[in-house]
Amino acid sequence: MTIPHARLFSAIFCLLTFGCSQSVRAQAPIPPVAQQPTTQAPPTTPPLTEAPTPPTSYAHHYLDQNIQLTELNKDFYATRRELGFTFADGISDKTITTSVKFDIDQDTLTKFLTALAPRVNSPAIPAHPVLVTPFVHETALKSDNVVRPAKIVPAQPAVTLVIPDSVAAISSAVASDPLVFSIPLTINTAAAPPDAHNLVGIDSRIAHFVTHFDTAEVGRTQTVRRAIELIDGTVLQPGQIFSINQTVGERTIARGFGIGKVFINGTMKDQVGGGMCQVATTLFNAALLANLNIIERHQHVRTVPYVPAGGDATVYFGQKDFQFQNNTQTPIYIYYKTYGHFAVCDLYGKGDPSTKVVVITTPTQLGQRYFKGVITRYVTADGKTKVTFVAHSTYKWTPSLDYLR
Repeated sequence: MTIPHARLFSAIFCLLTFGCSQSVRAQAPIPPVAQQPTTQAPPTTPPLTEAPTPPTSYAHHYLDQNIQLTELNKDFYATRRELGFTFADGISDKTITTSVKFDIDQDTLTKFLTALAPRVNSPAIPAHPVLVTPFVHETALKSDNVVRPAKIVPAQPAVTLVIPDSVAAISSAVASDPLVFSIPLTINTAAAPPDAHNLVGIDSRIAHFVTHFDTAEVGRTQTVRRAIELIDGTVLQPGQIFSINQTVGERTIARGFGIGKVFINGTMKDQVGGGMCQVATTLFNAALLANLNIIERHQHVRTVPYVPAGGDATVYFGQKDFQFQNNTQTPIYIYYKTYGHFAVCDLYGKGDPSTKVVVITTPTQLGQRYFKGVITRYVTADGKTKVTFVAHSTYKWTPSLDYLR
């Protein structure tokens, strides 16, 4: 190999071996060119020469807003549309505006208030006792005579919505201020019934008894609910005697009673007032638990499904009554209600936790349609127990009185 060829070969070898390193060195980063700062004038805000314009919205927004209608203890809400408001001055739902005026359709407003009236109107409520700590539903449907603290709720007057005056009041308020939010309704209030002076001394619920009835028996259910409604709220002063026939009165269709099954002369018949015996029975057991004096009580000719044999009380207007006496030193208040298919009787009076009352019903079956039952009340006070009431009942009937036949 000649010298020139050797040098050429050496040069090629060197280029192939070290070319990459040389290439990297050739691409070394170049310092960035310094950038000149950009100067910009600060934004300028034109001076305010007038107050900013209020935000605008479509006019339908005003018709869809609620108006508050108020009375003594309740508030009601309705949109302006529901109250019969319409736009004045040619404004429509799609107008963009910041102020509106309204016309009111009197017929629409009157119809709305007429429909509202049942929610406003309320009857006068006499003063009455209530439990200090209400019970949950499950507990309330179990009978007991545990003394539970109560308080007296003051009487409330009757409230009636005066529709024409309310229409005028709403129209006047809107004429003065189209965007008025709250408008008082016009109501009449009747004088409240006598206040709590006739309940002085009541501080506890002293008895609570519950029975079950079948709401599928429509006529019987009607009688039960009507009679209980008439008894509820009765107050017995010390020494006073309660009579279920005097309190409820004659059972007739015109007075709101229904038709149910009754036992008459050894047969079962459908008659107005069927179901009254369950009303009497529930109250009878509550009076026993409250240690009240039983004056008159009659048994059925056969057993009944809502209490054990011996625990029943039958009534028949003009012939058989159930009566008991308030033999305590304070008033007795009868709270009597129906809840679904339950009849619930509570008696309120002066609580005495030191006295214990126990009522025991003992039924005995002697044959297919032959039962005896004994109901006994034991009262323990000052460490001594005595019997204050006992009743023996005998039930014997023929197949004509069977419930399923």
